[in-house]
Amino acid sequence: MSEIREEIERQFAAKGLLEPKAEIGVSEEKKSSTNTSEDIAKPTEVFEAPQSFEEKFAKDFKNLSPEWQRFLCVHEEQFNQAMNNCVAKLNSYAWIEQIFAANKERLHTQGIQKMQQWLEGLATIDALLQEKPLETLNAIAVCYGIKPLKNTDKPESEAITREVVGRLCNLERNYRSMQEHLQQEKYQRLTELVGLFGNQTDQNGHLLHPYFEEVKQQIFNLLLSGTAGDVAQAYEQALWMHPTVRQKLIEQQISTAAAEAQKAKQASFAPKGKSEAPARELTLREEIEKNMAAFRD
Repeated sequence: MSEIREEIERQFAAKGLLEPKAEIGVSEEKKSSTNTSEDIAKPTEVFEAPQSFEEKFAKDFKNLSPEWQRFLCVHEEQFNQAMNNCVAKLNSYAWIEQIFAANKERLHTQGIQKMQQWLEGLATIDALLQEKPLETLNAIAVCYGIKPLKNTDKPESEAITREVVGRLCNLERNYRSMQEHLQQEKYQRLTELVGLFGNQTDQNGHLLHPYFEEVKQQIFNLLLSGTAGDVAQAYEQALWMHPTVRQKLIEQQISTAAAEAQKAKQASFAPKGKSEAPARELTLREEIEKNMAAFRD
């Protein structure tokens, strides 16, 4: 079969219907050689491990394929860019915190403890000004003790003003009630803790804190104001804040110091007997003579 195939190919080649195999093979060989040389000449891209990698992962980074190295470096760059954008965005809001801090004391007296409450209130007022400007201004004027504006064309404006003022008053009453409830719970909890502290006794049933009843009120004041972190610390501070207890503690310290000084003085004049010299070790001859004498007796 191969001979017949070769003969047919020669006939086609002789009539110009088939290109010679040698030319086709040489062309493909040259093309293959060219591609190989281009692949060899192309440099390998080198990547450095991202700075955020720990040491053990940075060492293994060079063992990864170039595709993985490129992916990790691009991912690290995108992450750093996103973090920088977030930090820049947060810094752009710093002016809001500065304005709130400048008005913090005044806002606290009005029951506003957080910046979110303040901004939400301003946003609500702005929306009402767009929807019902005159009624909202009248409501604000009443809240600040200012005479309301002149009568409006809308007859329902007065009713709306009263409704807004009523809602504001209800909110204030509810807030005050919540504050009183929380304060009462806090006082009750402190009362229980202070009571347990004052009833502590030793193994003989004696109170561990003898001046507790005298400084009890000072303990409560220190805890409520946040000056002391716990009951024990408040008790130690209260002892020296109470004038009568402070005087007793000072007298006790003076008495203790005087007693220790007297004891040390007496110890320095106490007669000391002469110490006896240690017995001399007997020789073998002396030990035998001693035993013989005891036998004769």
